[in-house]
Amino acid sequence: MSTVTIKVNDNALMAALIKVFESLNISFVVRNDKKVKYSKEFLKRIENADKEYKNGTLTPLNPDNIWEAIS
Repeated sequence: MSTVTIKVNDNALMAALIKVFESLNISFVVRNDKKVKYSKEFLKRIENADKEYKNGTLTPLNPDNIWEAIS
């Protein structure tokens, strides 16, 4: 099996390529490099921090003295 990478910025061209590959029974994978995939755990931590910030319960840290703030 061989791998070919094709980078396409045009949605119409991408749709045409997909039709060609399907008509020729060529297996393919479409990957969108613009989206960054984060783990569900990380996203949950970010959402929780956002909720804490909105509720006013987020603990601010002084970047000049982090060790004092976390002890």
